[in-house]
Amino acid sequence: MKKLVILLSALLAVPAVADTKAYRSLKQGGEIVLTDEACERHENMQRAYWYNNEGDTYDGCWRDDDRTIYFKWSNQGESRYPKTKFKVVDRW
Repeated sequence: MKKLVILLSALLAVPAVADTKAYRSLKQGGEIVLTDEACERHENMQRAYWYNNEGDTYDGCWRDDDRTIYFKWSNQGESRYPKTKFKVVDRW
């Protein structure tokens, strides 16, 4: 019983990690990544980020706009890409 309590305590202490839903490679290197995590800055959007070959990472939010994926980036920029440009991630 003591081992079970320790195991459960260890599992519950692990922080939640957002799952990647889809991604898109960028011409200049790096990727845009769509997660299933709720976006803190914009209601009804989910968290996104992109990174480049230099190791820079930028946060933002995304939503499915029917035929496109719409982004609001933390640097105040906005962008939109066709859904067909993203590869959906298969579950492990």
